[in-house]
Amino acid sequence: MTSLLYQILFEGLAEGIINDLRNVNSLGEIQEIVTKRYNLKQIGDGTTRNVYDLWEDRVLKLAKHPDNSVSNLQEVESYKCLGKEFAAEVYEYDSINYYWLVMEKVELITSNREYQLKLKELLGIGLGYKEIADKFPEFGFPVHGNGSDFHRMSNIFQAERYPKWHPNRTLKDLLCKNSPWFKELNNRLVKCRVFAGDLGMGNSGFRIGTGELVLLDYGFEMIEGDQSAC
Repeated sequence: MTSLLYQILFEGLAEGIINDLRNVNSLGEIQEIVTKRYNLKQIGDGTTRNVYDLWEDRVLKLAKHPDNSVSNLQEVESYKCLGKEFAAEVYEYDSINYYWLVMEKVELITSNREYQLKLKELLGIGLGYKEIADKFPEFGFPVHGNGSDFHRMSNIFQAERYPKWHPNRTLKDLLCKNSPWFKELNNRLVKCRVFAGDLGMGNSGFRIGTGELVLLDYGFEMIEGDQSAC
């Protein structure tokens, strides 16, 4: 079977699945279509949603309970605000109950080293105390040995949760002034009211074909007072 014919067949099947989903309003019926009629492979299990492999470049996110549809609604609205530059694309969704949505499939990040190297490329600096102190003398925090890494980007975006003397606050100020990528993403998260606590290796991925770092799970709303614009 040629790759073109394969693509046509599977895109047609995926379109048929979406049409079937649009024709029912009950979450139970939708779950039965996904798991029994089409037996889609489950590739993710989140707090509020399951993720299924739809076809080679798309996934289906399905609410576990009717109340969980708010995560899909938030993700749909957040994507419209964040845009393709920072987030995996949302292609289709249940516009009535928000029980499901179809999203761009991305390459999951399985190595922290790979993630940190990508962040270094985007930020213009690695997230280790020593490297930060060497580049920014005004950082002002003592470095012992090789220093410690800021492994969780969410803690930097949510620096307002910490006391004013905390290194996360100082680092956020430095990145706001010196990293255009950080400043734009931080301000977009605040504008779009996206919860930065989900930002990290497990909720980000590499865009297939380009290697861009994008958010793949952004279905929760920002907590007031935890995040602020640069």
